[in-house]
Amino acid sequence: MHSNSLYECNGDNLSDDIMAVTWNIAAVNNNPFEYWVTHNDPAYNVLMADVQSVMDSPGEHDDELGSVMTDIMMDELCHDMAEAGIFSSISDSHHRLDQYWRRDLRPRKAISGFLADRSIGAKRLASMPDRITNTIRTADGPVLFRPAAVNCFHGDLSDYTSWWRQWRHFVFHTTVRVHGSSAAHPRPVCALLEPISRAKYPAVTEEEETISVPLQILCLAV
Repeated sequence: MHSNSLYECNGDNLSDDIMAVTWNIAAVNNNPFEYWVTHNDPAYNVLMADVQSVMDSPGEHDDELGSVMTDIMMDELCHDMAEAGIFSSISDSHHRLDQYWRRDLRPRKAISGFLADRSIGAKRLASMPDRITNTIRTADGPVLFRPAAVNCFHGDLSDYTSWWRQWRHFVFHTTVRVHGSSAAHPRPVCALLEPISRAKYPAVTEEEETISVPLQILCLAV
């Protein structure tokens, strides 16, 4: 906002100039379910209300994460991470991740125990990798979208199998050079993720900090 003087304050006296207030309403992602906008299509309002209703009271829709991320999918995910070298820099990290999954994540309810869990948000275990991979503006010009319902992805998400195949290919086999990055060569999308530090996010445990990169990928997949 620019003005020679929107108002002048002299003690308790304000001038008769225009007084204005502004606020930042920008967002770092394009998740259509995060912002409810005015729309002329009644179906949009029904969709948004239904999504909110399920989030507030999931009931029978609140499946365990173990039924969302099956054992086969978990094995495939760990295989992909191993092939990408995600485990190589952390001693016994594959085992640690598997134990964390079975102990802390797998039994949780998908909505009430994960999506709505404030501790997951405080630790940035899902929001951080989503921010980095949701929408990627490349140095070569194209904008890439992770296969998901929370961005502008235009591919086939009609069934679970199609989504999972495309998601794995995007995360582990799509190479990018991010716009504004100093990287000389393209890197797989998964290589864009950085460890989450307890110094910055105190809610993160020592165990979670140690395996934070593979744990972010797991939470992103879930």
